[in-house]
Amino acid sequence: KGYDQAKNDFNKLNPKNIREYDEGRIVGELSDGRTANIHPSTTLDGTPSLEIYDPITKKSIKIRY
Repeated sequence: KGYDQAKNDFNKLNPKNIREYDEGRIVGELSDGRTANIHPSTTLDGTPSLEIYDPITKKSIKIRY
């Protein structure tokens, strides 16, 4: 699916306070306090991942594209 699909799915989460970093990394805050980010994978030849991190449980959900 690639980076464009990952970014589209990220935007569907309606994040706020969006910040963009080098190498296509994008971070935003969700209304429930979790953080969503898109980043290239370091282990899968740059395949993008959408990660949703919960600071309360300190656990992440990762969707690889």
